[in-house]
Amino acid sequence: MDNTRPLTLDDIIRIEPRIGEILRSINVNPRSPKRYAEYGNVKRQLMNLVGWSAKNQQLCSSHAYDVVIDDVLKRLNLA
Repeated sequence: MDNTRPLTLDDIIRIEPRIGEILRSINVNPRSPKRYAEYGNVKRQLMNLVGWSAKNQQLCSSHAYDVVIDDVLKRLNLA
């Protein structure tokens, strides 16, 4: 992995495929109030996979976390 450029969502999913599985599992109408609860559920699932608590050092950064959470927010129409 080229460490001179920021990680993209595709890079992150290649490093940790479970993140892609979690993102693909988001199945809430983006207009439903249930999307707020779904956000909390997804965020809990991602906590140990990306961001400062990530077990994989490549994903242990605020940038990696922001990339993934931005995608979650878009999928749930919360951005």
